[in-house]
Amino acid sequence: MKICEKALCSGCGLCECVCPAGAINMRPDDEGFTRPRVDEKKCVGCGLCEKKCPVNVREKHLPIKAYAAYTKDDKIRKSSSSGGIFGLLASEVLRSGGVVAGAGFGEGLRVEHKITETEAGLKELMGSKYVQSNACGIYKSLGEYLKEGRTVLFSGTPCQCSAVRNLYKDSENLVVCDFICHGVPSPLVWERYVKEFPNAKAAYFRDKKRGWQEFSMRIDTSSRVYSCSQYKDPYLRIFLRNIDLRPSCYSCSWKGENYASDITLADFWGISKVYPEMNDDKGTSAVILRSKKGGELYSAVCERLFMAEVDASRIAMINTAYGESAMRPQIREEFFADLRECKDFGKLLKKYHKPISTTEIVKMRIKKTAKKLIGRAYRLKKRFR
Repeated sequence: MKICEKALCSGCGLCECVCPAGAINMRPDDEGFTRPRVDEKKCVGCGLCEKKCPVNVREKHLPIKAYAAYTKDDKIRKSSSSGGIFGLLASEVLRSGGVVAGAGFGEGLRVEHKITETEAGLKELMGSKYVQSNACGIYKSLGEYLKEGRTVLFSGTPCQCSAVRNLYKDSENLVVCDFICHGVPSPLVWERYVKEFPNAKAAYFRDKKRGWQEFSMRIDTSSRVYSCSQYKDPYLRIFLRNIDLRPSCYSCSWKGENYASDITLADFWGISKVYPEMNDDKGTSAVILRSKKGGELYSAVCERLFMAEVDASRIAMINTAYGESAMRPQIREEFFADLRECKDFGKLLKKYHKPISTTEIVKMRIKKTAKKLIGRAYRLKKRFR
């Protein structure tokens, strides 16, 4: 049974969920990415996996309105990757008796999707996780909550959101929130990286110790706190250079107007060119509303936001990942070949991570500071008008 083109498979796991015969299992390949394995002896040939696969069938929700925004609550904003919008939307759903599903951490800091009904549980789902999350285990659970008439907010990559939409497309209680995706790194690379930090207890891929634009990797262990800028951290450097991404990310099916979500969130990189007064280096989100219910949920939290309307095309122009797949580096296959053979992961990281030079970092920090000061000047000018 061929479900979809192998090179386009996003590993969403929906095929495993919908198979009535239990003939499909998601298993990691030699690069660490999960792929469907079909037991032909169990397969009844119903074709449901192929019909539901989001690579083959997907809805398109075009932008209705778009905003630059960030929460007025500095505590939420500080703990978020960008402007704290997801946290507010999720809290609103919980307040109304709904549930929230998103990427959290499992054993050994493996990234997996979880469902929460509490504010305490929500904290784990906030913040970016630069690893492919396993969402297979919660698809059916979402349906149980929807049957109860409860609102479900599902947050994930565009491919995962498209899978959930295909599974529960007729549900009025389902709100789907995706983000502009750079690509998903291999869980195997993350697993090996975490082992470099014995007794690791928590990980933050977008720590704002050095600001929003110079985010840092932070890993808390039982004995120390590791913190390293995105310009130097080997895991982030390999990710940002596209070396360890899933093969389908280089020809992603969810670019341009192929989003199936109600709301799309992203970092508003380039905010200083659009609304310089909103650039204080604490994080500003781009928000794209794609449906009536997405707009209604956003409207419910508007009073808690600083926001300004913007044309969605500006967001697409500034954030190239909106419409373009990641470029496949020539060294990708060499990297994974080395990963399969390597026993000293530290040496592998040194070979491939290529930190940005100190001179370049200084230049970028000067530019960042200049933009921040310009933003402050704009805010002061508005205050004293």
